[in-house]
Amino acid sequence: MRRWRNHAGAYAAYAAALTLLFAVVYGATNWISQQRSETYRVFTDWELTLPFVPQLVFVYFSIFFVFWLPLFTVERHEVRPLAGAFALATSIAGVCFLLFPTRLGFVRPSLVPGYEPIFRTLYAIDLPYNTLPSLHVAYSTLAMLTFVSAVDDRLARVALTLWLAAMVASVVLIHQHHIADVVAGLVLGLVCYRVFVYWAAKRAVTQA
Repeated sequence: MRRWRNHAGAYAAYAAALTLLFAVVYGATNWISQQRSETYRVFTDWELTLPFVPQLVFVYFSIFFVFWLPLFTVERHEVRPLAGAFALATSIAGVCFLLFPTRLGFVRPSLVPGYEPIFRTLYAIDLPYNTLPSLHVAYSTLAMLTFVSAVDDRLARVALTLWLAAMVASVVLIHQHHIADVVAGLVLGLVCYRVFVYWAAKRAVTQA
């Protein structure tokens, strides 16, 4: 409990700044992509036969719980590198969206019985552009790598890894992304983790 109190203020400030960065970058690039007449295809025909599993939307939205985990799993000096990694992931993805515009190949269902409000909200916020890399996967990967390295309990690490796997699967099976988007998101999350979080931890050990 004391841990989160020590850096709650700093975390809140970084979270607000990162939310604004995401809104500007993702919103602007989505609007620009919407104006384009040509986009790249990054999926194969067989991917379009993958089932639509609406129940996984809850796993998809569990990323919002992931964003709160740093308050309880990282130390104060680790908050800044983690924020830097998220900012880097957002910026790199924004450049990719501009230089390599893509469009979702799945046809979004107009009716999702039992899940109408949540999918209506999702579709209104997340337009079918800016798919590669998947920022959802990049953020999840970056966060989970940080949490796994911060906990000592083996069972907790396994649980976090399985959670990440479920979130990665969810973005495809609720037809928000394609496999290429997922792979690119995993790579982006890993790179940003190595650039900021991993090396910051290494420096902290060296200076200790």
